Amino acid sequence: MNENKPAAVDGLVTQLHARTLAAEAEEAANGFLWLTVWHGDLESDDDMQRVQALSDAAWSWADRWPGCVCTQGGNDYWAVRIGPPAPDPADLLADLETLAAELAPTSPATGRTWWRIHRGRP
Repeated sequence: MNENKPAAVDGLVTQLHARTLAAEAEEAANGFLWLTVWHGDLESDDDMQRVQALSDAAWSWADRWPGCVCTQGGNDYWAVRIGPPAPDPADLLADLETLAAELAPTSPATGRTWWRIHRGRP
C-alpha cells in the first residue's frame, strides 16, 4: 500500500477546488453568476415538477436575452448560470433563489426543507 496516496488525493482535491474557485471568480468578473439547488433524489412527480418550474423560470429569460442562461444538473442537483446579455444577472439570480425557496418541499417531521440553495457552482 502506498502511504503517500492519501496525501496525493488530498493535494488533487485541493487543486481541483482552487481551479473551480478561480473559474467561478473569472465568470463573476465577466458578469456570470451561479445558483445551485441540491435537491436530492427526485422521487415523485411533485419533486420533478418543482425542479422543472425552476428550469422553466430560468429559460424564460433566455427568450428575452438569448445566451444569458446555462443550466446543468445531476442526480441530486440542478444549477443555473446567468449572465450577459441579461441587464441585471444578480437581480434575476435573486428572483430565482426566492422561487427555489418557495418551491422547496418541507419535511412533515421537522417542518424544514432538505433542499440546499447555494449561490455558486455545484
